[in-house]
Amino acid sequence: LFKILQRKNYYLIYTGFEFLTFTSLIYFHVSNKKFKLPIKLLSFFFIAFLIFFYKVSSIKRIDSIPIGIETIILFIFIVFYFYDSLTNIDIRFSIYERSSFWFIIGILIYLGITFFFNILGNTIDKEHINNYFYLSYLGDIIKNILFAVAIFLFPKNRLGTELSDKNSKVPFLDMI
Repeated sequence: LFKILQRKNYYLIYTGFEFLTFTSLIYFHVSNKKFKLPIKLLSFFFIAFLIFFYKVSSIKRIDSIPIGIETIILFIFIVFYFYDSLTNIDIRFSIYERSSFWFIIGILIYLGITFFFNILGNTIDKEHINNYFYLSYLGDIIKNILFAVAIFLFPKNRLGTELSDKNSKVPFLDMI
């Protein structure tokens, strides 16, 4: 019983932290205020559902239902991000030069690859899981590579947009 409670707490913390991390990455890069309110509301309701789910349910192998709902909600948030980014085009930067684009693409690919592995985690027999679950690591690897690209572009975007303004008193001395 103690081991099951520890696993439930681990799943609650992991799924909640992953959701809040990905949501905050999307939330801070969406500029349209009419998208920010649904992100806040859906996040609140999902965290409430997550706490309720872990209080009343038992977990066989993996928390498939919360992961499925988390993924669908994050897909909705990603649609908000792309709609907002493509309607507010900045002439100085194309969308793929933004660090936020690479973060969001990393989240999208990670969730897309791992979605069915996580959804079917409780219904597939142990032999199939042992044979094929390693393929879900591909989503983690691609996500981490794209996050590295985003981290590499992050200072360039920040310095390039703030310091290259015509009205700035600080000269932009980055020659690279």
